[in-house]
Amino acid sequence: MAQNVFSGRRNVALVGTYSSGKTTLLESILSVTGVTTRKGSVDEGNTLGDSCPEARTRHMTVELNAASTQYGGICFTFVDCPGSVELQQETNHALMGVDAAIVVCEADPNKVLTLSPLLQFLDTWEIPHLIWINKLDRANGTFAKVLAALRQISSRPVIPQQYPIRQNHELVGFIDLVTEQAFHYHPGAAADPVPLPAALQAEEEAARAEMLEALADYDDHLLEELLEDIAPPEEEIVHDLRMELGADLIVPVFIGVALSDYGVRPLLDALVKEAPAPEVTCEKRGITCETDTLAQVLKTYYTPQGGKLSLVRVWCGELKDGDSLNGDSGTDRCANRMGGLYDLTGTQQTSLTRAEAGRIVAVARLEGAQTGDTLTTGTLNTLLPKAPVIEPVYALAITSAKRSDEVKLSAALTKLLEEDPSLFWEQHGDTHEVILWGQGDVHLNLAIDRLSRKYNLPMATHLPQVPYKETIRQAKEAVHGRYKHQSGGHGQFGDVYLSIQPLPRGDGFAFSETIVGGVVPKQYIPVSKPACVNTSTTAPWAFRWWMWG
Repeated sequence: MAQNVFSGRRNVALVGTYSSGKTTLLESILSVTGVTTRKGSVDEGNTLGDSCPEARTRHMTVELNAASTQYGGICFTFVDCPGSVELQQETNHALMGVDAAIVVCEADPNKVLTLSPLLQFLDTWEIPHLIWINKLDRANGTFAKVLAALRQISSRPVIPQQYPIRQNHELVGFIDLVTEQAFHYHPGAAADPVPLPAALQAEEEAARAEMLEALADYDDHLLEELLEDIAPPEEEIVHDLRMELGADLIVPVFIGVALSDYGVRPLLDALVKEAPAPEVTCEKRGITCETDTLAQVLKTYYTPQGGKLSLVRVWCGELKDGDSLNGDSGTDRCANRMGGLYDLTGTQQTSLTRAEAGRIVAVARLEGAQTGDTLTTGTLNTLLPKAPVIEPVYALAITSAKRSDEVKLSAALTKLLEEDPSLFWEQHGDTHEVILWGQGDVHLNLAIDRLSRKYNLPMATHLPQVPYKETIRQAKEAVHGRYKHQSGGHGQFGDVYLSIQPLPRGDGFAFSETIVGGVVPKQYIPVSKPACVNTSTTAPWAFRWWMWG
């Protein structure tokens, strides 16, 4: 494919499980590329991302954090995604709008299994991804064991592109399996090239042969070279890595220690050479770039000062400040004039006048747009695929701490659900409780904290009441009731004998009556029936009536 104006841009998601080191890796990337002069720490609560109080308190990512930087002539936008399984919906939406993903994995075979749902989503949607094994300085297992564990849960071939160098069980460097060059790490600086350790030569050759054989499965020319014992040139290997990674055929593996910046620069070098460009992603997903601008909402924020902010991936054309966007929101159409266009680096916003295709930017005050919506400046003819909404599995009943706040709760919950579509709320018809549904205790408590901080709505919570219902299990005959009323002249008198018995499940309700002597006019009988229906029952009843007066 011919290179075009936005080939110099890449959008990359940082994904992985809780505590794997994604936010620390983002801090390292921003420090290495000169965006920040002082690297932040998750423990100290001063990272560029994870700036909201909920993230600071929990020492974890709770919503998407976007940051842009430049390296090797490429403009990168990194999207740091939550690692908790209860916040997977945020991650899935972000992955729909990136060109590639870095799966951050701890160097512990026992924790690798937790990556299975994430790798399954990436492979289902054929999203190019590579794995970065973090914390190798305190590895609980060998590099080979971690690779073996990854291969058990990945449907794509997992191939190492680097091999670790250890001295006295400490990580000191790595071997680039493409160039066969060894490097030694230095904290806060680039790694130095060193001679290949003789003790690792056999292991390096085996790992490199494994990488080349995996690439040869998709390249006949490389296969012929390997069969003829011809050493393939470096350019050919890099070309195969780029093509096969872009097609989500392989999963390259890199190593490092984010806390010390080990392996961060080689990881960026690999992204420059191998990560697919935006136009490659468009072609792969069948997105035809016509004259109209085509974009998609990846995340919705509600900020205390700026109101609604939408994180948007521009697929085709360009956005200009002040454009009006038409989009889809369920079955409705929305048309909104943008209230501003910004480049995000954490919470820092830089105003833009335009955003070209391939860019991820923030758009202010798109009131009708929801997360996942497709947007265009013209006629909406194509709907981009959305990440499926994960069904809620856990619930809490919530009540306003102040009774006067109840009128504001509905509007606040609506905004909360716009920010996080995996939440759901309802007012239960039987218990009359407001019930908030989500993915787990962490997820719901996070939502409760946001209600208190953003909307000044402190909540009290408790487990939802169980709406127990009674049913008829056996027949009951001849329950007798008598009615007498004397008001002068002709009085009123009636005897009622009520018989109740269960019907087969699913048969609904059935009513029948037997009037003795026909003394009760038929127009009075239907009036009496609804009073005898107990709508809280779960099994049907049958009624027989005897009335006279």
